[in-house]
Parts: sequence; structure tokens; C-alpha cells
Amino acid sequence: MKRILDIGHLDLRLFFKHRSAYVWLFAIPLAFVYFMGFANRGAGDPYNRTPPVLIENADTNFLSKIFLDELTAQKIWLLDPTNREPAARVI
Repeated sequence: MKRILDIGHLDLRLFFKHRSAYVWLFAIPLAFVYFMGFANRGAGDPYNRTPPVLIENADTNFLSKIFLDELTAQKIWLLDPTNREPAARVI
């Protein structure tokens, strides 16, 4: 076990001798995280917790009414089908 730890310690010493190792260890992963976060963000304002949602309710059953009541209770901005333009999502 001591030999394995000695090999690992020596490998880390050799790795950190070069300045480029710090770039590959810290800067590149941070740049990658930033790029992926920028590329995968949703449409609209990311801080908007209540985006406008258009719901085309073709079902007038009691479950659809419960669903709409639940969305209203969560303060989601529901739109009419006649007002489609500001909708961030369509359900």
C-alpha cells in the first residue's frame, strides 16, 4: 500500500510542477461549466419563476379543473388561447 501512495504522491508532484497543470485542473473545468450552463438555460428570463403558460383545455372533466386550480394556486400566469404571443410554454 505504501508503494501505491508513493507512486500517487510522485505523480502529483510531477503534475503540479508545470503551470499548465493548474489551468487544466481549475480554469478549463470552470469554463466548461459556464459554457454548458449558458448553452442549456431555458427561454426567457431565468429568474422568472412564473412564466406565462398557455393551456389549451380540450377536456372539461373534473381532473382538468383540478389541474387548472393547482396551477393557479402555484401562481403560474395562465393565458387564454386567444393571447398566444407572450406564452413561454404551451400545454
